[in-house]
Amino acid sequence: MPYTAEQFQYFEQLIRGEADISWRAWWKRNEATLKVQLPRAEYLRIKFGLIEYAFKLLQEAGVDIEWGPAASREHYYARLHESVLDEKGRPSAEFQRQKYQGALRDLKAGDQEKAQRKMKRIIRQALKNREEYECEELCDIQFDGAQMLASGIDDEIKLGLALTREIASLDDTDDIIGVPIRYARDALAKYEGT
Repeated sequence: MPYTAEQFQYFEQLIRGEADISWRAWWKRNEATLKVQLPRAEYLRIKFGLIEYAFKLLQEAGVDIEWGPAASREHYYARLHESVLDEKGRPSAEFQRQKYQGALRDLKAGDQEKAQRKMKRIIRQALKNREEYECEELCDIQFDGAQMLASGIDDEIKLGLALTREIASLDDTDDIIGVPIRYARDALAKYEGT
């Protein structure tokens, strides 16, 4: 295997939620080394496969590891644009404050009702603005909610729960927006253990 023991150790720590830095920060520090160290095809697999590929490498190497909430959180962070990440590759405080019109900030301040109102307004606006056969914004919100539910971070779980519950409460008779609504219901059922 063309990876070093240190690189495998990082992959394992990241998947378990024990790494000091997230994927994007690690990649930024290690990309030049990996480009020289790995065959071109392998370099491209790890570059574009991100954490999922690192997880696969660990499994193939016989490491006893499971994909859990920490891995889901890191996967989510790895897909964010670097402009919203801090030096450790995690969402910056400013990004967190602004996301969803500051609903996370409201939750952290203990104002769940205000956060809930913002969530409802955002989701209703996404539904209002959608064009026929388009549900991309609602799908993005549903995905964010599911990722937050799996994050293992209390404030994010609360916001994810608010987002997911709001989407799950919608009527799913529309065959286009019915998909993210059903996904939200599935995520909620999984979270609540039903």
